[in-house]
Amino acid sequence: ALINAKWCLPKSNSALERLLHTPREGDFWQADHIIPVAEGGGGCNLDNLQTLCTPCHQRETAKLRSRLRLGGITNIDNKRKQMDIRTLFF
Repeated sequence: ALINAKWCLPKSNSALERLLHTPREGDFWQADHIIPVAEGGGGCNLDNLQTLCTPCHQRETAKLRSRLRLGGITNIDNKRKQMDIRTLFF
């Protein structure tokens, strides 16, 4: 997946050494909401999470930001809706 995502190794030797010998959280893989929180996927359980390589996650985030800038939510009928927690207490 990293090769298909056009993921590139760091250009400097020191950055490459750091990546290989002391990788940090988010260097290769990230958790992603299948239905973004901004589009109603806030009731976060494991069913709404997937693992994406970092470049794919960046691409999906850019798509989401673009949709939000345009003011639209796509496929809202197919997406889970958040429950208003106040309805559980009143």
